[in-house]
Amino acid sequence: MEKCTNSTFIRICIFIIATCIIAITSCADTAPEKETNTFVDSTGIEWSVLIEDEGGNKLIITERVHGVRQSGTGDYSNIVGAIRYNSSNNYTLLRQSDGLQPALVGWYVDCLAPELKANALPVENIDYDVRTTSFMENTAYDEHYKIYLENEPIGWTKAGSGLATAENALFVLSISEVNKYLEMGTLEIQGTSYLSELDRYVYVSWWLRSPGFHNYYGPVSMVSTGYDTDGPLISSSRTDERAGFRPALWVRDLSN
Repeated sequence: MEKCTNSTFIRICIFIIATCIIAITSCADTAPEKETNTFVDSTGIEWSVLIEDEGGNKLIITERVHGVRQSGTGDYSNIVGAIRYNSSNNYTLLRQSDGLQPALVGWYVDCLAPELKANALPVENIDYDVRTTSFMENTAYDEHYKIYLENEPIGWTKAGSGLATAENALFVLSISEVNKYLEMGTLEIQGTSYLSELDRYVYVSWWLRSPGFHNYYGPVSMVSTGYDTDGPLISSSRTDERAGFRPALWVRDLSN
């Protein structure tokens, strides 16, 4: 479980599977200025506003990738994702996952700023997506390639009503939401974290909640890995692999 400290520094991560040593990292980050609609909460964590609905509620996401650890030492230092979507390679809905969901619950309890907890809303439509299970790739390249381009309303969350809790508030985006907010220009797909030992930034893959496609590896989930020459890069990963996560949250208008 990721713990918060009073230190404020940026963490940037790359998703690689390696035998590594765990280092203590901070939830807080200090971010460069961006043209997008961002703000820094009372604990030092930077957030981007992805969209505001008709009721003035806002969907926000952390600029940095959380759920990470440091690997190696010296010139071989790196920041890598530390969270499995599921402990076994078995795709489940996000709320039923035994890796990522507990990590989100722990982050809500330990890291979410008080003013965001006070204005948090439960998320709705979290269990719906273009697909609800992964599928076998076979030879249908066009079929699995179009997954990367999914952008359907069924995969978009919305702000709910009632009491927000650690179990129903934080979530991670779907493929449809990634593509929607990339098109709107409000999402930076390259999650980052700061590698203090080498004084530089690195990238990390972060979990999405959408199922993907598979060939030899069984059930999978999707991760965002930044950009390639064709645009946003989203790929399949075994659910028992490790990546980071970027908490997303619906909140009431914070200006009130």
